[in-house]
Amino acid sequence: MLLAVSSHGGYESVTATEDSDAGLAVGDFFHQLHHRYFECNYGGTEVPLDAWFGTFHDRSEEATARTRVRLKEMRKK
Repeated sequence: MLLAVSSHGGYESVTATEDSDAGLAVGDFFHQLHHRYFECNYGGTEVPLDAWFGTFHDRSEEATARTRVRLKEMRKK
């Protein structure tokens, strides 16, 4: 439950100092892409389910194009 809350906070990390490397990682951009496109990055980066099922988005323009094609095809059904 705590991981779901922290990964949906919209922040990469929380810091209490000016040193950004000293922060506590609470979320990641990987999951934020899931909220932008929904049809990608369902899991976490630790378990490669998205890579296995073809739903992995790695921030590249190619991955964005693949995701948009997949969304367009799904809307036709």
